[in-house]
Amino acid sequence: MRNQRIIWWIAILLVAGALYIISYFVWFTSAHEEEGTIMIILKSNSPQSDFWQTVRSGAEEAAKEKGVQFLVSGPLDDTDINSQLNALQDALTLKPRAVVIAPLNDQRVLNGITRLQNAHIPVVVMDTPLPVNNAPSSVSSDHVQMGMQAGRMAAYQTNSAPYVAIIGDYQSSSIFKAREQGIKQVLGAVANSHTTTYYSGESEQLAYVLTTKLLDEYPRPNALIVMNEPIAVGAARALKERHMDSMMFIAFDSSFYEIELLEEKTLDALIVQKPFNMGYLAVQKVLTDSNSLSSQHSITMIPSTVITPTTMYTPENQKLLFPFYEK
Repeated sequence: MRNQRIIWWIAILLVAGALYIISYFVWFTSAHEEEGTIMIILKSNSPQSDFWQTVRSGAEEAAKEKGVQFLVSGPLDDTDINSQLNALQDALTLKPRAVVIAPLNDQRVLNGITRLQNAHIPVVVMDTPLPVNNAPSSVSSDHVQMGMQAGRMAAYQTNSAPYVAIIGDYQSSSIFKAREQGIKQVLGAVANSHTTTYYSGESEQLAYVLTTKLLDEYPRPNALIVMNEPIAVGAARALKERHMDSMMFIAFDSSFYEIELLEEKTLDALIVQKPFNMGYLAVQKVLTDSNSLSSQHSITMIPSTVITPTTMYTPENQKLLFPFYEK
């Protein structure tokens, strides 16, 4: 019996030692591999987000072409600041070859990016340049240009007498500010133009209420420009209830619901980004320029496209409205 116990304890010690050795080498190898890995941190990694899944597809394609490993993370909801903060902390711990991030609008996220830079980890920002000193290089849609495109459409369709209502998401949004700047830059040069700005956050219902009130105003706006999908859906509901086909209606991006509104001609125009290009060029930049990113700030702007009900079926626009990516 005593010999059996000794043999049993020896066996346990041998197994424990083997597990320790295996876990050590797995940890060591993983840590070593992370040094050659790119971390891609999205605003939203939800399978339901067509836009961010297309960004992801472009980023992964660039990484595969360069033959580098990559890790993709991001919150399922683009309001989940803590998930993105955790991803930044992981990057600081793992010390990957580089980080590509589409940061959420929060000072803590900006602080996390600064800590990566201080740790000499190359960073490239997607979606919008950061309004901070020593900002990382960025790859972004040209949001001012997008606003200018919307402004031109409004001026043209209202015979150079646009009375434009703009419904944005949040006053603090840098993307909204850039688009509004572009709209007003164009319309400010039109003699008989007038613009008013409202905010509805991410609320479809508030957008519906705001649009309903606008339709009761006198004089009534003859053009409506909205900044995101929930606003577009809420505003469209109000316009359809009142049969307001005469009001010029312009929105940004290309969600499933917005494409439906364009197809049924409730929307007169969509200003569409190129998310695949954004992800692809961001990874290319962080790999190609990684040695100079810490000392050289550069901004790559990606032009957008105006799509109307009459142009939505061209091959080029179909690729933008229905991008291919693996779900």
